[in-house]
Amino acid sequence: MLTCLLLLTLGSASTDYQLWLSEEVPYLLSARERDSFSALQSDQERNRFIEQFWKRRDPDPSTAVNEFRQEHFRRVRHANQRFDREGKPGWKTERGRAYIIHGPPDQVSYSYGSHQKVFVRNPTDILVQAGTAQPLVDIEFPTPASETWVYRSLPSTTTQRSHFTVIFAKMDPAEISQLQKVIQQVGNDDDYIRRRSRDLAIKRFISNRSYQRNDYKVVYAGEPRFLDLASFMVGVFDPLQSQHIRQFDVQLAIADLHRPSGEILEEREARRRKMEELVEGRVYFGALPVEVGYGFLRSFSGHVNIPLHVRIGLDEQDPPESVDLFAELVEPEGDRILAQFQDRIRPRLKGADLEGQVSYQSRMGAAPGSYRLRVVASDIAHQKIGMWEEQILVPDLAGAEFGASDPVFCDEVMERGEFREGAPTKTRRDWILYSQQNPLRLDDWVFVPATDNRFRRRQNLTTLLEVYNPTLPSGSNRPAVEVQALLMQRGSAVAATEVRNLEYLTGKDKDIIVYAFSVPLKTLDPGEYDLVVNVTDRPTGRQVEKRTPFRIY
Repeated sequence: MLTCLLLLTLGSASTDYQLWLSEEVPYLLSARERDSFSALQSDQERNRFIEQFWKRRDPDPSTAVNEFRQEHFRRVRHANQRFDREGKPGWKTERGRAYIIHGPPDQVSYSYGSHQKVFVRNPTDILVQAGTAQPLVDIEFPTPASETWVYRSLPSTTTQRSHFTVIFAKMDPAEISQLQKVIQQVGNDDDYIRRRSRDLAIKRFISNRSYQRNDYKVVYAGEPRFLDLASFMVGVFDPLQSQHIRQFDVQLAIADLHRPSGEILEEREARRRKMEELVEGRVYFGALPVEVGYGFLRSFSGHVNIPLHVRIGLDEQDPPESVDLFAELVEPEGDRILAQFQDRIRPRLKGADLEGQVSYQSRMGAAPGSYRLRVVASDIAHQKIGMWEEQILVPDLAGAEFGASDPVFCDEVMERGEFREGAPTKTRRDWILYSQQNPLRLDDWVFVPATDNRFRRRQNLTTLLEVYNPTLPSGSNRPAVEVQALLMQRGSAVAATEVRNLEYLTGKDKDIIVYAFSVPLKTLDPGEYDLVVNVTDRPTGRQVEKRTPFRIY
């Protein structure tokens, strides 16, 4: 039906454009984009639209490859291969659609069909023998094959920020919804006629169990109350349980699940324009404190990773429901945006002590060069906005010579098990960390770049350093690199620290080693210091020194 409608709408458009619209990007297009494309009259206009369509979604315009486009078609191929046994192409299935829009789930569990036992309170003679009075009865019925997907973060959701559960099953969700409505209406009602009507609906539901169909449907989407179809069915049959289902919420969640990414993109662009208008108007400028820490590390694509840590000051007594955040790299001359990310932070956490701030971690990618790095945070509800901006020079780290990155100071280090990507995490020092995209994660640790080079005496000075292109001694696959880290004050070494190889030979060509070192500062006096790191490639004798100032207070 969709394809037929598009054929009529496009009129004289060629088959290639019809296929692009109806089969290649139907889950990406917003309603506005679909209408705009359908109204175009020439192939030249359509080609220009398609070019801009992909360009708007390119996460790193500085590279020749559009990573978003690559990932989209990889998901389509996977959906066609993985979900192709439902009598239709995999991309047209419910599971395929969810996979293409949101990517692989963070957790998947399977059930291949079993007998489900549920309890019915105050049953009538429809479910028990006539004349038998029982306070409750347990009944069994077969359940279909099902899959439960959990996303730790779903950017399209309007109802929650993290941990989104979807249950796919060979079961009609409309039938379940109708049964649940009947059961909820009766509850523990003493009226025998009403309970008999309820039990008749239950009997019909059980006797009609036939799962010969091949297609999986979404029977539940939303908050992670239900681990699988079995616990979901318990919620259907027992509305008195705390896990009862509100179908209105389920329908909202399914709408979130199906939302085209183009609509999400348009919403983000609208929020960004709103924040830019506020910044340009200087109406609320500076009311929301924003601090930013960043560093430069090499990426396997030959470009540079820029890990970011954004710290936003909040009103401890009345923290906002949400804070909109966007960061962008802009050409130093002009306003062309070369890379950006956007997100919405929800600071209010049950039982969390915000200590007047919330932190966010992400990373950006860029080619070497000069940029303006701009970060804007907006609390529209309280009419507050804050902006941080700095001219940065992204170094070229892709050379073939032996070398090292500048040290990256860190505010926080936590074990990977303590950190939940896409969800708020309480740090050891009791501030809340969010990370939606690509945290700085190495081995079993997550690192949070420092927002400045000032550290309290009770902290540890933790640092990351990459070493590039070490020499492999003959007959060995382990580089012979020596790293020494010293804390200097007025030209004299006051402390040294052990260096730990965190992620050995991280480069695909065995050309990168990541080192980390940490030293307690409690024994040192307040004042100005230098961290001096000496790196030596023993087979060749080549040396690199990196010196970075910092302050203890």
